Amino acid sequence: MIMRKKSFVFIIILLVAVSCMSLAISQRLRFPLLNRVVTAVMTPFTSTVVFLSDTVSEWRNDWQTKNSLEKENAELKAQLTMLQHAQTKITALETENESLSKMLGYKEKYKEQKLLATKVLAANIGALRDTMIIDKGTEDGVASGMLVVSSTGLAGIIEEVYPTTSKFTLVTSPRVKIGAKVLRTESQAVGVITGRGFKDADLKMEYLAREADIVKGDTIVTSGVGERYPTGILIGHVDEITFDDMGLLKIASVESVTKIATLERAFVVLDVK
Repeated sequence: MIMRKKSFVFIIILLVAVSCMSLAISQRLRFPLLNRVVTAVMTPFTSTVVFLSDTVSEWRNDWQTKNSLEKENAELKAQLTMLQHAQTKITALETENESLSKMLGYKEKYKEQKLLATKVLAANIGALRDTMIIDKGTEDGVASGMLVVSSTGLAGIIEEVYPTTSKFTLVTSPRVKIGAKVLRTESQAVGVITGRGFKDADLKMEYLAREADIVKGDTIVTSGVGERYPTGILIGHVDEITFDDMGLLKIASVESVTKIATLERAFVVLDVK
């Protein structure tokens, strides 16, 4: 009962206050005192309402700005990803184009060589990880013992052949033994090239006579001795001369012209005219 009375009194007071405010607003010239009282009462309330309204408006604007920025950021990230993918494709195409251009350059330079273009399918094959698989085989005229060259020179020797693929041993393998000579008119130095077992490591030219005319910087090519392999295939360049343990024979360290670690395309030398 008491609560009902309090509620009734509150409602009456509220109605009177609203009436006074309305009267003060509509008839302010006739009731200046009432107008001043209402103004004094309403000013803090109005300021609070304005403050809350401004705060809500700022929050709404901040929220809209944040959403807009997040959306724009997501769009920029998506565009950046697309550009990165496009750049990757462009770089890959440029690299492939450069590789093909070098291959074409080799073919034009050594027209006496009958070459079969191949692509490397797999690397580091075998227990010694010294072989690669290429995408050409017997159906393409490939045979065991043929030389494989890169766009710069000797890369290896065909070891096993299948109908559509072949496996070749890398020139860096210690299992490779191939006759080699110095490509210099006044030199008759000949020896045997073999690998050291590490990709892109220097090759070793062994069985050079103590008096062999070979110096740092000499170009080394296949010798064709025994006619097992064609002559004149570029192998590398001499960067150091030493002697064997007995001091009877020279040993030349030869920097290979072929970078095995990055080899992706190659030629099989089918024949030399």
